[in-house]
Parts: sequence; structure tokens; C-alpha cells
Amino acid sequence: MSYCYDCYDPESKKLSVEEMATNTLQETMHKRQRRPSISKSVDSGSAQGASPDGSPRGARTPSESAESCMSSALSDSGSSECGSWTSDTPSCIRRNSGSLRTRLVEARQNLELVEGEDGEEDYIVDHEVITNWGILVAKVVALSIPDIVSRMVWKTRARKRKHCAIRYVEKIVSEVVENTEKLIKEIILQPRDMLDHEWDADEYILHFLFGKTPSDTLLYLANMARKVVSGQPVVVDTPTPCRIFGDIHGQLRDMLLFFHAFGLPGDENAPYFVFNGDFVDRGRHQLEVIGILFALKICYPEKVYLIRGNHEERSMSEKFGFKAEVRRRLGQSSGTLVFKDIHNAFDQLPLACVVAERALVVHGGIGDGRWTMSTLMNIKRPLGPEQMAHPDHKLIWDILWSDPIEDDDNKAENIFGVHVSPRGEAGMLFGWNITKMFCARNGLSLIVRSHQSKEEGIGIDVMHENHLIRVFTARDYEGGRCANDGAVLLLTDGGGHAGNLKVRPQIVRSLSKVRKELGIEPSPFPTFNAPVKAKNTARRKSVDLVGLSSEAMANMFGEKKSSRSGMVDAEGRPIDGPKEEPKAIKPKRRTADDEGPRLKLDANGHIINAKPVDFNAPKVAKAAKAKKRLSELKT
Repeated sequence: MSYCYDCYDPESKKLSVEEMATNTLQETMHKRQRRPSISKSVDSGSAQGASPDGSPRGARTPSESAESCMSSALSDSGSSECGSWTSDTPSCIRRNSGSLRTRLVEARQNLELVEGEDGEEDYIVDHEVITNWGILVAKVVALSIPDIVSRMVWKTRARKRKHCAIRYVEKIVSEVVENTEKLIKEIILQPRDMLDHEWDADEYILHFLFGKTPSDTLLYLANMARKVVSGQPVVVDTPTPCRIFGDIHGQLRDMLLFFHAFGLPGDENAPYFVFNGDFVDRGRHQLEVIGILFALKICYPEKVYLIRGNHEERSMSEKFGFKAEVRRRLGQSSGTLVFKDIHNAFDQLPLACVVAERALVVHGGIGDGRWTMSTLMNIKRPLGPEQMAHPDHKLIWDILWSDPIEDDDNKAENIFGVHVSPRGEAGMLFGWNITKMFCARNGLSLIVRSHQSKEEGIGIDVMHENHLIRVFTARDYEGGRCANDGAVLLLTDGGGHAGNLKVRPQIVRSLSKVRKELGIEPSPFPTFNAPVKAKNTARRKSVDLVGLSSEAMANMFGEKKSSRSGMVDAEGRPIDGPKEEPKAIKPKRRTADDEGPRLKLDANGHIINAKPVDFNAPKVAKAAKAKKRLSELKT
């Protein structure tokens, strides 16, 4: 048996058919001892009868048929060009014998008969198929490698950007906390105390705390605080010692005085801090207060807790001035973005805090008290306007808006049970028996709430047989009108019996009380953060109503329209008379007794060579008018 192959000579540029030498064939076979040849000699004597393994003689396997076909096609019978073909050689092989012979040789070399191990069947390995699969896999890998590399690069860059953003936020937070400590020192160095609304340094404080672009800093703080509080449960747990703040309402100066007197969260051996809602609205420095609280929460996430109050809701912030102040101080566009992000953080705030598994801290109250702590823990956040309006969330409104019935109420029928709240349908009034049953049902000994201030109070109230305490932190609430002290509560381990708590009030005295003792008149409370429409309405209505008829008062407050002619039609609608021409306004002649700078007017009433005007005069006149109005109200 001989083997032929095509040989191309690059020098002569000719293709010829060569015959493989015997020694070359033997060397090739020797190198492939572990890969036995697929061709086998066919025994002519065994063409009839049965084979040794029991199969009928003459029946050949597919591999044997391929062997005989390839052997007959490649056998050399004396043909000068490509060998002689037998009668069994197909006609397709006789044609194009040169190229076909090459393909047959390649096919023969690609097939390999692998002997099975220990009784396993032999199988044929097609190296061409394996090669094709290898090429296909290589192409797939080559196509997917750029995507894999790009994803790895993108993830690496995203990780770096995130790390840079975190470091930037950490830098911002640390600067805000440091600036807060510096501001506390400046307050202490001031020669005299003042009310928060008298602290006229709004722009200085805002830029001192939050840098040159306070809107960007507040956006960072709000978004980061939202992520921090959203990862904590609806009901947070704190051990003792724990300091509980009540309503702050944007009175920054009072909060900083408490920090100075009783310590900051970053101090050594500092207790846990719980701020029990109502951080904004009504006060003068609402942005500063919420910015500092967000910074403390980000800086000490497991030591400072912010509990949601009823003023951490969009409609309340729009009604009581927070939205107007944000827009006034940060601009229309930036203020709107900051207001939105701050309330997105409010929507994620916890609703309650449990101190040492014995005291429950909520902003308002417990409502009817027919709920358990597990019910409160199952509430899902965020709690936006749509979620709050859901009928299944009546419990949230009870927690934020309910009020207790005081023990010294003379009306016996209102001391027990649950009653309608004067605030409306949002909350309710609950008696001492509701408080005791709720504490017994949930294994509690104390409820701490805020939400109410008492005129000339000391900032705390103990009621319902020592099972409920009210705490209010903003002193001289509403510009000194309430004349109340500001207070916080320090809860520590009581010692003795296990589970006892020791409650210690910490108070900052009211400045209005001190001024009253010294005979100093209180300063008027400004309306700087009220909406423009409300300010105009209040100014329009703040007139002397004594002596006005009911019709005139109705016309003033828009309850009835009057006509210029004073006549009405058949249906009672006013009929306007002829429109009067406006009278020409003549410039007033000044006399020698008139005060103020002299003005020269031309024939048309325009000022000629006007002298400089004292711009402080309107402020002085306004303050005198407010003082006079305040004395009239007192009388």
C-alpha cells in the first residue's frame, strides 16, 4: 500500500503528486503508535459466514466501510499518475482524482480510532470537528473579551467615583461639624444673651456652616442622610445613657446652647442623641438646624437618631414657612431642589425609638393605644403624601398628632378613654388609662413625647401617674410669646432593680422670664419667613377695627362686594356707576416745621437735586410703630 500527496514547489511554481516513501511512512506510524491507523486489511477469506464476535460475515461497520473505501481509493495498482482504481471505486472518486485524493488524505488524518479502557467501546475522534469547535470558542471569547474588559473598567471607575464621592461627603460633614463647634464658641463669647429671632446674622451663619455654595452642601447632606436613615428600621433601639431633644422648630441658638451646656455627640463618653421631630417651621434658622442635624446623623449614624414629627411633612412645611424660607435664602430654583431632597429624607425617617427596651419615644402620642410595637415595625417606607393618605396608615397620624389629656383637667368625663382632638381628625386625645394599658401590653414603663409647648412652662411635664413625660426644647417659643424654658431629658440606668430608668431633665432658662423680672419689654416677633401672600394679608387686616360697621368690615375682608354707585339690580348684584376720572395729585408744599431733607420739585412734581436720604429712618419708624402696636395690644 502506498500513499500519495500533492507537493507544490515554490521555485518552479508547479504542483505535483508525490508518493510517500516507505521509511517516512514507517517513521510516521512509529510516532503515532498510540494513535492506531484506521485502515485495516480486509480478510478475503472471512467475507462469508460469521465473524468471531458473532456478527454475520460480510456485514461491516461504518468505520470499516470508510476504511475499505479510503484504502481502495488510495491503493497504488500501477497507475502512473494516481494509481489504478478497482471496480469497487465509485465514479465520483475517479473524477478529480488529484484534489479528491488530497481531501481523502486529510480526512484520513483527521480521524482517530481511540480504544476504550477496560471493556468500554471504541470511539472515533474527528479532529476537524474539534478544531472547528476550538475556532468557534476562540471567536466567542475574542468577541466577549472587550465587553468583559469594558465592564471591569467601568466597575473600577464607578468604584473610584463612589469612593471619591464618599470622601467628598465625609469632608463636607466633618467641616460642618467643626464649624458648628466654632459657632458654639462664638455664641459663648458674646456679651449678652438674645432670643433666636433676634440673632440677625442669617447669611453669615449659612455661609459659615455650609461654605460658599450652601445649596450644594445641603443637597449632599440631604441625599446622604436619606441613604443612612433608609438603612435603619422604622423603630430604632438605643441603650442608655440617652439624651432626648424635643421640638426645635428652627431655633438654632437654643440647640447650640444645649450642645455647649450638656455636650455634643462627638464628645468623649457622650450619650446617644435622639431628636424627637419638628426640626423646621416657624423659627428663623431652619436651614441651619436641619443641615447640622443631617451632618451629625451622617457623622455618627449609630449614635444620633432623628425621629419624624408632624412638621416633617410637605403640606405643613408649605403652610408654616419652611418652603418659603428655603426659596428666599437659596433662590427659587435651588431652593425648590433643596426643599424636595430634604423632604425625601424626611420620608425615610424612623417613627419611634425604644430606649433600653423600657421607654418609647414618639413625637405625638399613642392614639387609642390598641396597637403593638410589631404593628409599628411592619410599616414600610418611604412615607410620602400618597402613603400617608392611605387608610391603613391611621396609626401614623395617631403617633404624629395625638395629645394626652392632662391630669389636672377639671372635666371628669374627659380624663378617661379616647376623645376627639381639637387639632382635627388627624389625631385624638387619650387619657391616663389608655397610657397604662398600652405600657402593660407592650412591656414598657415610660412614654416620652413632644409636640406641645406650655406657656411659662419649664419645658417638661410629667403626667399619667409617671408613665408619660412631655419634653420641649425650643425656649421662648414663637418669639417669646410662650415664655417657656427649653428642656431635654437624660435617661440613664437607674441601678437597683433590673430595667429601672433614671430620668433627669436638663433645662436652659427662658430669656423672656429674665427680661420680665428685670422689667425689659420683649422685642416684637418678625414675620420674615412667612409667605408673601400671608404677610400682605396680615398687614391688610392689622388695622383698628373699632368703630367700623359690619358692612365695612365685610367689604374689608372680602365677604361682600360693594359698587361705586351703591345700587343693586333685581337679583341683588351691585351695579357699577360711571367710572370717575382719577384726580391729579399735586405735590405737597413743605413748611419750615417739616422734618427731613428738603426736596426741590419742578412743574411736573419731579425731584431736582435731591439730597441723600437717611435709609435707617424707615427701620426706626417701623420699630416704633411695632412697639406702639404691641403696647396697644397689651392694653
